[in-house]
Amino acid sequence: MVMINCPRCQVRIGVNPNDNDTVHKCNSGTPALDNEDVQVTGNFEDSDGTTGNVGPYQVKYAGLANSLWGTRAWVEDQDDEKRTSRGRKTSYWRERQHFEHIKIKKRIAMQTDPTR
Repeated sequence: MVMINCPRCQVRIGVNPNDNDTVHKCNSGTPALDNEDVQVTGNFEDSDGTTGNVGPYQVKYAGLANSLWGTRAWVEDQDDEKRTSRGRKTSYWRERQHFEHIKIKKRIAMQTDPTR
């Protein structure tokens, strides 16, 4: 068994050195590293069973309804729109669990010979 670091969340995982690749579910405890932002373009179903029904009308007009429209706060750009843990607007983007595809032999070679 060989220990390697996930390049995204920096968690150490044990892998078999004879395997070619693996898929790691990022679980560092930091939402910005463990999740990824995906643009909302229609209906979706994630690997954990989360679903969302979004029609073409909601996709076309996402983010246009701002409760501060025309007020001083809107002019001064004090936006009250919700954001993801990575800072993107939730009307356009959604979060899902990130799975990192790791090429094991390449990672082992990089750890043993840093000049590669």
